[in-house]
Amino acid sequence: MSAATVLAAQPQPAAALDFNPVRDPVEAYYALLAIGGILFLVQRAGAAVIEDAKSYDERGSMANAMLEEKRKRDRAAARDEVRKSEPEVYNRMQAEKKQRTDKKGGWKFFPADDDE
Repeated sequence: MSAATVLAAQPQPAAALDFNPVRDPVEAYYALLAIGGILFLVQRAGAAVIEDAKSYDERGSMANAMLEEKRKRDRAAARDEVRKSEPEVYNRMQAEKKQRTDKKGGWKFFPADDDE
């Protein structure tokens, strides 16, 4: 073998660095279809994730509202229990509440610096 045939059999450096994944129009067509399909699936999955997050937030706000209602009912039940079991204590608590509201009624409120 001569040196010329050995050199001809080795790949050229420029050809080795040539990175062209789409060499045929058919390959380009299928690559575009694959990219479009992937983008479509990602878009649908993203929309589903957003909808799930919105429903989770709604359930969270509904659960918070239900918890607030439960607290109100519990406080009302405790108030009724005190009123029935110890009327003197209940009357004293109501008098203290009235004193606090009367005292707050005489307060003068000044506008905050942030409101200006």
